[in-house]
Amino acid sequence: MKILPLFTVPLCAAVITGCPAAEIDRAPVVLEATPEGWVRSPPVAGGLTFAYPQRVGGEFVMLAAGPPTMEAVQDYACVAGDEENSSTERRAVGGKTYCVTKTSEGAAGSTFNTYGYTTDIGRAVVRVSFTVRLVECGNFDEPTQAACTKEQASFDPDALASSIVASIR
Repeated sequence: MKILPLFTVPLCAAVITGCPAAEIDRAPVVLEATPEGWVRSPPVAGGLTFAYPQRVGGEFVMLAAGPPTMEAVQDYACVAGDEENSSTERRAVGGKTYCVTKTSEGAAGSTFNTYGYTTDIGRAVVRVSFTVRLVECGNFDEPTQAACTKEQASFDPDALASSIVASIR
């Protein structure tokens, strides 16, 4: 772990730096303060706040439809399954168990993936959601196509969600 003042982040954090997923330190992330380049939400879900990066990815991966959101969940059951353009599964990320839902939609030259990560944080069950736009790499010539493919392969939505959940206060 690389220790920075008041918070720790994985040595290679794909969310911020674009490192390959295989190099990400999967240990739990503890955010005691809001990292540089992140903003803290106003109080939501019973007064809870969370932090999120102002920017995710780079030229070929970006947050779409606004910043991530968080909500308290009352009646919660994780039912694994696949439907057209959508899947739900239980997944361990950074030492926590999440119910992860992913929905994909295509639009002119891009794919929009909406992720929902639901977990128990002790005082509440919360769902963190965000939508990511992935530009269609096949629309580019080399070397831009290779750069696009590399950036998209290095983006890790699990790391983003885990870091957001770790920032909840």
